[in-house]
This record gives sequence, C-alpha cells and structure tokens, in this order.
Amino acid sequence: MPSTQARPAPSCSAPSRGTAYSGSDIDILVEMDPADGNLLMRASGLMEETRALFGRDDIDVFPVQLLKRPVSDSALADAVAL
Repeated sequence: MPSTQARPAPSCSAPSRGTAYSGSDIDILVEMDPADGNLLMRASGLMEETRALFGRDDIDVFPVQLLKRPVSDSALADAVAL
C-alpha cells in the first residue's frame, strides 16, 4: 500500500477565505514527495481518510505539485496556511 504521508499546505476553500456557508466544501492542498509513489493515488487515499475522520464527503485533498495554471495561481492566491 502506498504511503499517504503528506506535508500540509494551505487550504484554498471558502472557509479559508471567510466566505463559507453551510454547504461549502473544504479543499486542502498537500505537498507530497513524488519519490514515495503516485501523487494522485496517495492524495485520494488521504482524502478518503480525512473524509472518514470528519464524517464529511465534501472534503477534497489535492497535491500542489499537480495544480495547473490558471487554477494554481487562483488556488495559491486564496490559500491560507493550516
């Protein structure tokens, strides 16, 4: 089983911007070492663990290394360190 170890990176969702409402999702960026295996698969595992921990299915976890422009520019501009 691949390691899901990740270093927290900023959150870039509505709660971090102060614009959250009852239906807002949570987006968490993580930094993962590519040498530990497939980033997307490991982030998916971490996302499932985080969703189970908080009992919510609206939490997304995404590796910063896989962000593409212009999404990366916007996400990183909105990001708040956790």
